Amino acid sequence: GEEFTIDAEYVDQNMKEVISDEDLTRYIL
Repeated sequence: GEEFTIDAEYVDQNMKEVISDEDLTRYIL
């Protein structure tokens, strides 16, 4: 429900921060 939506938004923001990490970007690529 609503809690899941909030968690999803939090995770989405976290992923954006993670992707901006050079080491993790290299791992993804």
